[in-house]
This record gives sequence, structure tokens and C-alpha cells, in this order.
Amino acid sequence: MNSASSSLRDRFAPLQAKTLKNALAHRIRRECPRIGGPRIGQLCAEMVLEVVQRHFRSKDHLTHGQVLWLAVAVDDPPRRHQTIAETELVPERAEEPAAPAPQEKPTQAVPAAAIAEGRMKSYERVTADTLRALCAAQATFVARCIVDQDGDGAGEYGFLRELTGASVARTRVAALPSGELLSAALGYVNASGVAVKVGYCHMVYLPTRSGVAATESGGRLRQADAGDANPQETRWIAYAWPRQYGVTGRRVFAVNQGGEVYVASNQRPDGTPFYTGDGTGAEDARVV
Repeated sequence: MNSASSSLRDRFAPLQAKTLKNALAHRIRRECPRIGGPRIGQLCAEMVLEVVQRHFRSKDHLTHGQVLWLAVAVDDPPRRHQTIAETELVPERAEEPAAPAPQEKPTQAVPAAAIAEGRMKSYERVTADTLRALCAAQATFVARCIVDQDGDGAGEYGFLRELTGASVARTRVAALPSGELLSAALGYVNASGVAVKVGYCHMVYLPTRSGVAATESGGRLRQADAGDANPQETRWIAYAWPRQYGVTGRRVFAVNQGGEVYVASNQRPDGTPFYTGDGTGAEDARVV
């Protein structure tokens, strides 16, 4: 048993000498041969390792929010012409100051009136954008000559049902694909010729040879009439007003072939609205 243990010690004893301390001592003696013999080399290596161990601490010794900071030793205060490289440094754990606890702000309820006002403004913004989209759809509609009542190769402007594909356009045998030119939501036109979208009523007027503007009232499109073609090749107008004044909006909008969206107050001097409702209920004050 003793013989076997002795054999193992003899076999693996050289491994015990493979240490960082011996490697440092060997390097010091090789680079600085005049520094001394093996014992001086070992002593220098021990001092180097002591400095390393002091300055490079294991991460296990640092907690969250701590950092290793090299401070100047108390017994080696700064002197005239002394650089930091010539000063003894002591590693210390520095902690980040704790952040002040956030102060909770009292929750304030948003007044119902402010919510209602914001909703109306959003409806009005959507309506203005809808009229711009309607203007673009009309320009495409007339450029593609989808309706040509007098057969002269110049197209006429269209009604909401024609623009959205909800009905077959005059002088056509098939309707446009739904929503191709304009949102299909505007194709649901009631008997008063009004389409409601996002709290606002919309109506399109086209001129006629008699001078009286035509709408989509009656629940059906106006029949094609060659006498109406020329004025409808150049002019159209659309209006939008709140379905419920003071609830879905307060302003009225208008747009025509010029592309400019006009806006105005919908309130009379006595505070009542000029236009409200979709023409089908008792809440209607007046339909354009």
C-alpha cells in the first residue's frame, strides 16, 4: 500500500509545481536575472499575487449595484510630484446610491365633458379625411369615364352608391368592385340619400340640366339622362354634418371638384344646429 502511494506521489509530484506563483517567479528571474536567486523570485511572485488578489476580486463577492473602486491608501497620502502610478491603491466595494422611491401621483379622473369633446374632434378629423378620399374617388371615377350619359367620351361624376360599388353605375351593366374607389361604408345610402360614417352624415349632389341638384334620395339612383351629362362632367359637391349635434360633432363640412375641404360652424345664433340627423328620425332638424 505504501509502495503504491509512493509511486503515485513520484508520478504526479511535478504537477504540484505547475502554479501561477512558480510561473511568475520563473518569469521574474528570467526577465530580471540580477534580482536574486530562487527565493527572491518566489518572494517577488508572492507580492505580485497579493496585489492581484486585492485588485481582482471574484464576482461572487460583489452584489448588484456594487463596483470595485481603487481608492488611495490612508497611509500613503498624495505628495508633491507623486503620480497615481506611484501611489498605493486599495480596492474597495463602492455601492451605487439607492434611487429615491418614486412618488405616486394622485389619479385624477378625466371629466366626462373632456372625453366627449375629444370624441367629437376625432369624428370631425375622420370626416375631413373621408371627404378628401371622396374627392380622389370622384377624380378617378370621371377620368375612367365610368359614366358617360351622352357618349362623348368625357365621363361624369358619380353618386355614393356608384363610387363605392354598392349599385351599378349609370350607363354600366356591372357595378365596380366594392370599396375599389371609396370605402364601402358610404354605399349604405338611406331613403333620404344620406350615408352615415363615424357619426357624420354624408350626401353627394350632382347638377342637372333643370338647375335643380340631384341626390340619391328615394332609395335608388337617378336614371341616366344625356341632358345632365355636360354639367355633371365639371361639377359636384358633397356635404357632411353631425348625425347628433353636440354628440358626434359640431361642425359641417363640404367639398367639391376643386378638392378643398371647407368647414364651418353648425350652430345658429340661438344655439340650435343648422343641420343634424340622417333624415330618417325625429331628431332631424334639417337635411341639406
